[in-house]
This record gives sequence, structure tokens and C-alpha cells, in this order.
Amino acid sequence: SLQRGENVVLSEDASESIPVNKSRTKIVALMNPPGKGYFGREPLDPAQLRRWVYLKAPSDLPEETFSYSTDALFSLVPQQQEVSNIKTLPSRESALLSEQLQEIPGISEILGKYKEFHQGAKKLVKERKVAADQPQPFIYDDRMEPKRVRDFVLAFYNGDINETFKSALNYYYVNKLDSNLDRQKLQELIRHVEYIAPQNTSQRRGIDRDTTSPAESKTIVSTETLKNEQAAWKKVLGVDVEVPPLPESITSEVREKLKDLGMELRFIPDVNLGTLADIERDGVDEYLKNLQRRYPNWHKYETLTDSQKGDHSIGRNLEEWYWNLVKDEKVSFPQPSGKWMAVETMPKPKYGNKYSPSKITDELGLEDRFNVSWDYAKKRVDSAEGNLLSAMGLPIIGGQVRMLEALEWNLLANREGWGKTNTYEWTDTEYSAGADSVRVIVGSSASGGAAGAYWNGPGRLRGGLGFRLAVVL
Repeated sequence: SLQRGENVVLSEDASESIPVNKSRTKIVALMNPPGKGYFGREPLDPAQLRRWVYLKAPSDLPEETFSYSTDALFSLVPQQQEVSNIKTLPSRESALLSEQLQEIPGISEILGKYKEFHQGAKKLVKERKVAADQPQPFIYDDRMEPKRVRDFVLAFYNGDINETFKSALNYYYVNKLDSNLDRQKLQELIRHVEYIAPQNTSQRRGIDRDTTSPAESKTIVSTETLKNEQAAWKKVLGVDVEVPPLPESITSEVREKLKDLGMELRFIPDVNLGTLADIERDGVDEYLKNLQRRYPNWHKYETLTDSQKGDHSIGRNLEEWYWNLVKDEKVSFPQPSGKWMAVETMPKPKYGNKYSPSKITDELGLEDRFNVSWDYAKKRVDSAEGNLLSAMGLPIIGGQVRMLEALEWNLLANREGWGKTNTYEWTDTEYSAGADSVRVIVGSSASGGAAGAYWNGPGRLRGGLGFRLAVVL
């Protein structure tokens, strides 16, 4: 009827006939959510839902609304409440034409950021890092969402493309989410959808004027960082390592925030480990010797003399025990990321001492990193992840903050000297020990230092077993 311009008949309201206008009439459908006490409600098909602008209404009234509606119920205030203009978004008197979009300053740049945001939002939903407990499934559709954002810009562009885009993304993306934590994760991504106009600077140079532009300064810092990484990994592995540029998100401000939290930027080299078939074919001993031929400074631990084993400046691979677990598929074949990470680089304390105080330890609500089970540490990290990423100035995507994998820990321990002390640290590496699932622990100088690996039940805590965190960038 709406498409044909006919009246709509409300069958549930005495068959009232309502005149409609195709260009002005909007249909709003309300329904109780499936589950959560509403029996008999089935979730809508996400393919059907994509045709609607789906907004998850709050389960509870905002406190201000509840207060006013209760007062109105007792006739203490008028039944109707005036809504201030600040709660509405005025549209343009006349919408922009599509061909006018290309004239908006920064439109190409902000579209690039929007595409990254859209893919990030899709990933969060797909991996159930947001909306995991919402009984009504939904998707961020590759066709419908960009079209809606475009139409929003056409109708509401107010001269500030950043503000308009962020309003659109909050309306169409954030409003699908129920929990405040989920909404915060997406809003942190939206913060990076921004066009920064180039600054006009004078070409004249005064005697005391800094002649290095911010872009030049960033390039100098980035180049210096790359050279430092290349030199450090050549010392550890004995070969040149290709190091990519830092991610765009790592600004000088982010680096300062990471430093304040006790974290440093580290590139995890994509070392060539071959395949599981190589270990099965050659056996662990020959496989590790082949790795040493490929990376001369990354020694097979069992070939070192007792004197060399005690010298933790000598690089070493993880011990055969670990690689036998890999061969037997009790530990997943390691896949070095070849990515930049932010890593806590504080020294690993000796037994009986404590870790250096840090803001991250405080945020986790811990007195120290020792005597903490893997399960409890993981619970505290997941709970604090949003706050930690926000403090770092990084997007809140979820699943980024974690403990190091065993091989990542080994590579970094050879570089940082973590194997010098007689304590262990948890890793994120899972070991399937029969019917049980345990975690690989690493690093005691009494058991090989950087090469040393053992296991511990994730629910057990020990006085000489701690942990450190990393963020995948």
C-alpha cells in the first residue's frame, strides 16, 4: 500500500484507514525480544532483519525517564514532556545530491577510515566479542550499512564531516548493541573514523624555529624504531629480519601512553618454522638442528654445553619437550605473527621477590603477578581490557590483550633476558594433556631459562609463577 500510495488500514484498531505518503511515511515495528522472559518469541532471520534499521531498545528505562514517568503517573508533572533540541538531530532543509558528496573536504579520507571500521565491527560480531548474549542475531551488512550511512550524510551533513559520520555510525552500528561495554568497544573504533585537515604552515624559517614537521618527525622516529628492531633480531637470530613499518594507529601520543603503562613496541618476527609435516618426517632432533642452520644464533638447547646453558646471553630455542608436544599435536604448531605488539618488558623477578609496581597491575586489581592462576589472570584481563586499551589510546576491539604464546615468549626472552631468574611465567599456549587442558609455563633459569618449558593447571597458582601481557597491534 505504501509503495502504491494507498491508505493503510489498521486492522487491530477498528480498521482505521490512515493516509500515507511514500516519501514521508515511515514504518516503525516494535517487538519483545526472544528469550529473556518473553516465551514463544523466535528470533527474526538476520537476512530479513537487514532490511530494517534495527535498533536495540534499552531493556530498562533511563533513570531520568523512569523518574519523570513515575511523577506523571501520580499527576505531579504534565503527562507530556518537552524534549530539548539537544536530543534531536535536525536534518538539512534540502538533502544533498549524491554528486555533491565528492565536493565535501576529506570525504575520500574518511571513507577509507569508515571501511576499516566496518570490517572491524563485522569481525567483532562474527567472533562474538560483542552482542554475544543478545538472543536476536544480527549482522553489519556490506551493502545496506554503507547505503544507510550515505543517506544519513545526504540528509544530515552540517559542514562537519567528522561529526556527521560519527553520528551515523552511532545510530546504525552502536544502536544495535545492548550492553554498555559492547557499545564502548564500537565507540572506541568510531573515534578513529576521522579526517584531519592538513595544516597550513609558513615556508619561512626563523632562527629558533623547529624546522622538522610532525610528519617528518614521525618518519624519523619510525625509521629509528625499525633499525633498532632489525639490529635486535639479527643479534637474537643471527640473520637479517624484515621489519614492516609501524601501524598507522601508533602515534607518538600512543607510544607515550604505552611507556607510561610499562609497555614497549616489539615486532614479532615471522620466523620460518616449516610445517608440522617437517617435524613428523625429520624427527624433533633433526628439525631443531635445521632451524639452527636457518637461524644460527637460535641454538638447539640440548646442543649447548653446561657452561653455555648457564650463560643466558646465548640464544636458545625452546627445549625438545615442547617440540615433542607439537609433533604429537598436543600443542598447536606455532605460528609467529609477523606483527607489531606492545609488550610489558619489566624484568622477571627472582623467587621471593615481587614484580615492579605498574599501572596495569593496579588496573587488574592485583597486588603482584605471582600467586595468580591462569584462569583468574585471564578473567581479570578480560574485565579490564576496555579500560587498558582506552588508556593506551588504542581501539577497543576485544581479544587484543593477552599473555604471550610460548614461542613469542621464547623469542622475546632471548632478547630481553627474562630467562636469567629462577621463576616461571604463564603463556597463552594450551597443552592438551589427555582429558585435561593445561597451560605451558616458561622461563625458569633452573630449567633452561628462555628454553625452559613445563606445564601447570590453569586453576592452580604458585609462588614462583607470574605473567606479563601483550597487545596485538
